[in-house]
Amino acid sequence: MGEAALPIPEGAGERAVLLAGNDAAVDWPSDWLRDHLTADDVVLARASRGARLGEAAAALA
Repeated sequence: MGEAALPIPEGAGERAVLLAGNDAAVDWPSDWLRDHLTADDVVLARASRGARLGEAAAALA
């Protein structure tokens, strides 16, 4: 993530999770999602196409 984008997760407060890159997003344990998210929560995944966002999004689905 570029320095200009750092305010994005900061704006979400203490519940924000900033991951180091695509591999971290894809490998992130799905158990964490089940344990911490509710039906009303929203997961924001933002990246360029070059960052292979589709892979990370598929892992979250």
